[in-house]
Amino acid sequence: MRPSYLTQGGVLCVLMLFLCCCEQSAAPGRKRGAPIREGQICDCKPTAVSSDDWRIAGKNVPIPSDVTPIEITVEEILKWPKGNMPVATAPRSGPELQVYRIKRAYIQAAFLREGDCDFDLEISEEARKDAPRMVVETPGMAEFCPARRDFILGLQRNRVVLTNWSQELDQPLPAEVTGLAFRDQWHPFWIPRAGPEVKTLWELHPAVIRILQ
Repeated sequence: MRPSYLTQGGVLCVLMLFLCCCEQSAAPGRKRGAPIREGQICDCKPTAVSSDDWRIAGKNVPIPSDVTPIEITVEEILKWPKGNMPVATAPRSGPELQVYRIKRAYIQAAFLREGDCDFDLEISEEARKDAPRMVVETPGMAEFCPARRDFILGLQRNRVVLTNWSQELDQPLPAEVTGLAFRDQWHPFWIPRAGPEVKTLWELHPAVIRILQ
């Protein structure tokens, strides 16, 4: 006998719940992650990256050092049109070829995504917790080792421990962010790319984050 649509739907729901529980979530929540290890700062080994990943060839690249960054704010990036979804092999184009600098934003949440070794942050224009956010990410590439170490030291000065599970900061930290724009892909709700306060698919990725206190 063929399984009914109701049975198939139930199996799908169970599968999605399983994925929600097992997938490393980018949405801040109550679950407490494990503090990252020293070796994960500059010698992190990705657990879920392949050459077939979406736009992987153009995502993690060095930030050009011979250009003057375009000054911008989180609020301005939140107003960028999302445009059409890039194809999986699409190279960088348009804003993605520009280096931007946000002189002051507030880090609201952060974690190490062990799948690709990125430092994954949610930042906002204002310090209030309900302010709309965007994502910025620092890759685990060797070029970003000094920036990653400085970022960890900045967190330590403020008694914040970076973990492998997205954590909401009790007190948002002011920071300067410099990086290349990147248009991310849409994620299904059972594998969120960020928390509900993130209001754009545009990121700064790769990015260097300098904590200002």
